[in-house]
Amino acid sequence: MRFQLLLTNLVLFLFITSCNQQLQNEQKDEVSIAQPIRLELNLSGNSRSSRFLGTYDEIDRLTLDLNRVYGNRKVVTGMELNKDNQTSKWIGSVDKLIVGFDYTITGHAYKTYDNGTSVEIFRGETLHTVDEGVNTISLRMSPLLDDRNLSVPRITRMERPFQMSTGDSDNITISVDTVSEDDNAVDGKLFYRFRVVDNLTGMALEDSVLTGSFSSRSGALQKDGGKYPDISSRYTAPDNRSTQKIQIRVTNELEIGVTSHFNIFITDNISISSGVNNSPVILTLNGERTGFSSLRWTLTVKDDGPFSNLDVAWDYLFGEALVFEDFGRNEETTHQGVMFSTLKGYQDTDSGMVLVTVCENNVPGYSGCSYGSNASTSISLELIPYAFQQPLVCDGNDCITESIFGLGRFGYTYLK
Repeated sequence: MRFQLLLTNLVLFLFITSCNQQLQNEQKDEVSIAQPIRLELNLSGNSRSSRFLGTYDEIDRLTLDLNRVYGNRKVVTGMELNKDNQTSKWIGSVDKLIVGFDYTITGHAYKTYDNGTSVEIFRGETLHTVDEGVNTISLRMSPLLDDRNLSVPRITRMERPFQMSTGDSDNITISVDTVSEDDNAVDGKLFYRFRVVDNLTGMALEDSVLTGSFSSRSGALQKDGGKYPDISSRYTAPDNRSTQKIQIRVTNELEIGVTSHFNIFITDNISISSGVNNSPVILTLNGERTGFSSLRWTLTVKDDGPFSNLDVAWDYLFGEALVFEDFGRNEETTHQGVMFSTLKGYQDTDSGMVLVTVCENNVPGYSGCSYGSNASTSISLELIPYAFQQPLVCDGNDCITESIFGLGRFGYTYLK
């Protein structure tokens, strides 16, 4: 029999010519009539998430595994499907499927990196009984989580023009490295992006006539010789007197990263000055389940100025209406310290985003710490359901939750 698979957008059609056989012995030799089977594949999950390995539009390779339930026999492993570029369909064939028998069908979807290596980003499995005639199978493909232990980027130095004349160009140089308390963490590829944002709303502004332009707006960095190269972009000022708020975001391959903002003042004055601006550096962000419905977050931060001149803003976005309480801070050195707060109302299934912003409070025009503030650094962490699940402590058949009975604290360091 033959097996054909067609994929258009999110739908995969699989045609299998099956065999209707007479079983003559234990090995069940097939004497059958070829018949088509159609498989429809629906991709589940978000179109993009920082914790998933890829998205459906990045799929460039598909394979199938087929196991016959009776006898637990592998019929096909890693069957490659070929894509028809004219129809955007994936086509393949397989023989020796038996009518009336159950098969476990597993689909694997891959994306290919620039270096030619492939990584599986979706997987799905279904159980199907082969019938006479056309069989329709629904196979749901789910995105796979990226469980790599990657270090987290930080911005250590920003050199930019403080003031520019209209229409002039000058260099912006950003120095980056990575941090992690885990010696096994991998320093992977880093990605950067420059944007000009609105001074009030923080929304990106795209009109280069009004905001100016960058010679390199975005790109990627690879560690070379034990360090990452500097990010360099030449900024051209607009032809209008204004204050341009520049945003630089640096992320790792899991899209965990930091964001910093600084202002460039555009004037008609020919006096131009450049300076070095070191925004606060976030060293660690740790989450710990400390109660039935609470998560304690601890932030370690360092700055070139006094730690006492730093403020912090804690926000929880895109989830339930949870609030931060019990704020505190401890100064470790003149330039480094720890800030902490507790997220109240947390449940195991919550999947919002923690956004933490650290600001220098001694800059001109400072009116409070918030995302997008001048001389600030922000880091975001998307929560995965059950990542901070309460463990059970068991003695035989008797189990309790530690936090309810006060038997101690149990932590989970998620991002470092």
